[in-house]
Amino acid sequence: VGILGGAVGIGLGSWMSRSLMQLYQRFFSFPLIDLGVDPLVWSAGMLASLGAAVFGALRTARSVSQLSPAEGMRPPAPPRFGRTLVERLRVLWRHLGFVGRITIRNIARARGRTLTTIGGVALSAAIVVLSFFGQDAMEAMIDVQYRLVERQDVSVVFHAEHGRDTLFDLRRMPGVVRAEPELVVPVRMRNGWRERRMAITGLEPDQSLLALLDREHRHVRLPTSGLLLSRQLAKILGLSVGDDVDIEVLTGRKQQFTWKVHAVVDEYLGVFAYARLDELSHRIGESYALTGARLRADRTRLDELGTELKNVPGIAGVGVKARVVQSFRKTLQESQSTSNWILMIFAGVI
Repeated sequence: VGILGGAVGIGLGSWMSRSLMQLYQRFFSFPLIDLGVDPLVWSAGMLASLGAAVFGALRTARSVSQLSPAEGMRPPAPPRFGRTLVERLRVLWRHLGFVGRITIRNIARARGRTLTTIGGVALSAAIVVLSFFGQDAMEAMIDVQYRLVERQDVSVVFHAEHGRDTLFDLRRMPGVVRAEPELVVPVRMRNGWRERRMAITGLEPDQSLLALLDREHRHVRLPTSGLLLSRQLAKILGLSVGDDVDIEVLTGRKQQFTWKVHAVVDEYLGVFAYARLDELSHRIGESYALTGARLRADRTRLDELGTELKNVPGIAGVGVKARVVQSFRKTLQESQSTSNWILMIFAGVI
């Protein structure tokens, strides 16, 4: 039984880890991961289970062998002989049946076992609730990110920086209702010995297809000048409003300059830095530059628009939000399904 238990335990653990690693490998494209099972792990698990089973059996057999035959055949005496609290409540006690009284007495006279059982049931129930909470939390995140924050229907990324004429060309494409520019500049931000590699996103002041929200879902306006940082980024770099941060651009002419922090907000999701597009363009030596755009389109003409955009040579990528959300939900459902099964098994074991 010990060997069988070890084999089942190791097999179950291998299946769970293999399932999760297959999902991670497909999602992150890890090139060098061996998903096989090591025979040494099987052997160690079975030996550990066998040792635990043998130890428990020998200990029980030793305690029983020390009893005389007559003593061993007697049923165990209850450890507590006094009346329980419920027995003192005569009105309640009289209405309990024979089985109910035995149950109450067993619970009251084995308090440690009762508390352990209640704790185990509570923990297993918490694990089950946790599995469903994770799913609900991800659904809430999808709703906030793709409904409240990202309001575009299509996002476009260019191979290189383009000028204002490109934005006008996008607005003339079939099905486009509104087009807003976006400039993403990869940088290294430094404050003394602290640094962070990330990107500064430049937006128009009147942009509406990307909503900047704080933790309470309130809209945050871009400052007239300077940087808008998330609270977490400001904490990482040790910055506050009014501080200067050293910026090193990692592409193009790799300019270096100092920029003042004009606003810090409690972000809902992620770590970010935003600035006005015209000011960011000027900082990198351009009068007006964009590396992408967000489009609101007639949803009945999304396929036509997507085909048109993919035929433009300067466009590196086209993302249709509906398809992105669908793909994300599919991947999330697969990973969460495996995780939920694992958590349910753990809850059952507890």
